[in-house]
Amino acid sequence: MAQEFLPVVPKRHPGLPLRTTNEARYWARYQLREDFELPAAVSHVEFSPTAPYDLSITAGARVTIVDGKTNKVNRVIGSFKDVAYSGSFKHDGRLLCAGSADGVLQVFDVQKRATLRSLRGHSGR
Repeated sequence: MAQEFLPVVPKRHPGLPLRTTNEARYWARYQLREDFELPAAVSHVEFSPTAPYDLSITAGARVTIVDGKTNKVNRVIGSFKDVAYSGSFKHDGRLLCAGSADGVLQVFDVQKRATLRSLRGHSGR
């Protein structure tokens, strides 16, 4: 004594219009600005603490400074004999220091790319 049932037809509701937020609009028009080659694997990245918030990228035997507004390579500091490590900005963004695998710490003027000081580390013995 089984009864026959009619199939259930799901109701279709109209979809809600998509709301676009300011953030969604920003990411919709976001584009990568620049693509550049680095000589080796990146070992350290740091932003300058002052405007225009340049980026220092330490890779291989050089430190590349990228402009914070245009994302283009501003300067390349490549006066290292061996692999460079930890290119870090001073708190005012004018100086940058980086060490190298041969035990030398160098302090640079960011604008001029000039080496201001070279400090040799101890041997640890």
